[in-house]
Amino acid sequence: GQGDMFDGDYFLILDRLYDILSDKLDKWVMLSKKYDTVFGKIRKGKTKKKKLFIERLNVALSLAEAMMYLHKLNIIYRDLK
Repeated sequence: GQGDMFDGDYFLILDRLYDILSDKLDKWVMLSKKYDTVFGKIRKGKTKKKKLFIERLNVALSLAEAMMYLHKLNIIYRDLK
């Protein structure tokens, strides 16, 4: 953009992540497959798979809420992958 980045209208957003989404997706796929095995089914795999699904829904909802909040402030976050 144009202007002075040290002007009061500019700011920098830094995010603190413990996982990135692609790593989380890989982990969820691995766990889902693990829960589908014979041993997984014996060890309450269906219950664990349901909890995994709920976790995935919560992450999707959190991302959507965060993006909605930023858009309400006229902030566009370009690095969402």
